[in-house]
Amino acid sequence: GVQTCALPIFYDELAETLGPTDMQMVIDSFMTEASRQIDFMRHAAKHSDRSAVKRESHAIKSSAASLGFIEVGELARTVES
Repeated sequence: GVQTCALPIFYDELAETLGPTDMQMVIDSFMTEASRQIDFMRHAAKHSDRSAVKRESHAIKSSAASLGFIEVGELARTVES
């Protein structure tokens, strides 16, 4: 599940604060936006637009970090580098 790639303490605190319904909405929103950003990065990479790839991967990294999704953030950081 999503929680397995999150920093448990941060994720649990956020989930407790928001409640299960709102937390699911946050996760769904993150997944939708990340999917859009990944599609954009693929398109940018096909057109050798490295700055666009870096910009989108940075955005994913930041969003993932704000939710405690450490592994996702690390993957995005790797792409950004």
